[in-house]
Amino acid sequence: MQFLTVNEISAITKLSPWAVRRAIGDGELAAAKLRGRLRIDAVDFQAWVDGSRVAPALHRREPEPAALTPSPIAPEAGSVRARLRQERSSER
Repeated sequence: MQFLTVNEISAITKLSPWAVRRAIGDGELAAAKLRGRLRIDAVDFQAWVDGSRVAPALHRREPEPAALTPSPIAPEAGSVRARLRQERSSER
């Protein structure tokens, strides 16, 4: 039997020690408290990692729908844009 500390699990997984302690507190990761110190059996750690695997289909992102062209917004009367449109339409 090989035991790992919270800090060792943290270093291996690149998670904070707090995240490892939360996993223990939430019941995701089995641990033993020996003389007031948390220890995780290597077998339990491997089972936690294996149980957290993500299926390839769940990890893929769905393609984004084609962007819709926004409808033109009528400019407010008296704005520069409205005056430019009025000048263009009168030139035609």
